[in-house]
Amino acid sequence: MDSRLITRLYLKTRKRNSSTRHKKVDWLAFLLIVAGLFSFFCVLFPLTSGLWGRNWAKILGWAVGSGRYYLPLFFSIAGLHLLLHRDKPVPILTFSFILGLLWSILILSNLVGLA
Repeated sequence: MDSRLITRLYLKTRKRNSSTRHKKVDWLAFLLIVAGLFSFFCVLFPLTSGLWGRNWAKILGWAVGSGRYYLPLFFSIAGLHLLLHRDKPVPILTFSFILGLLWSILILSNLVGLA
């Protein structure tokens, strides 16, 4: 086979995979932003958010205590970060540090809420 043909096919496949990756990241970012905004609305206004919103606010309150106000904001910020920096790969060390920091804030807010 001709090496130019292999290279062209490889580049064509590579370009297609890159665009589908961007589409997946866009959808994931959009879902994170919508889930964060919905959760934040449900936590702030449980009576006006309907049956599903009330139940979701109760679940968040049971799971993370008074950290239920921070968790939806984290989801929205993570989705916005994914949307704005979709060309760059996520560094695993930074991601694990931010996740640990969020976990610490949730535990601290839960302990302060119980006191």
